[in-house]
Amino acid sequence: MLEMIMAVADRTRLQILLLLGKKGQMCVGDIAGCFKISRPAISHHLKVLKTYELVGHEKTGQEIIYSVSCGNIVRTLRALADELERCAGLETTSGQAAAIGKREGA
Repeated sequence: MLEMIMAVADRTRLQILLLLGKKGQMCVGDIAGCFKISRPAISHHLKVLKTYELVGHEKTGQEIIYSVSCGNIVRTLRALADELERCAGLETTSGQAAAIGKREGA
């Protein structure tokens, strides 16, 4: 989890994630056009994001189309929040949801 958070801590990678979140799907050339760094540098950042499954990709002909893997990001953030709550001695958000479900008979 820490490595994934470190991957997103890079300003350019975070900006790529936000751009993909806003635009949906984009190819490397279109992503590179939004930054003042080279296309190979963008490809490197995308490779790191793919390593931690923060972006998905689909090959269409000659191009690779990238998109955000929202589920993986949400799971990581939820796990981080739970860990921080545990460290602070608080009941985790997931634990609270389970407790509410038990009280409601779920």
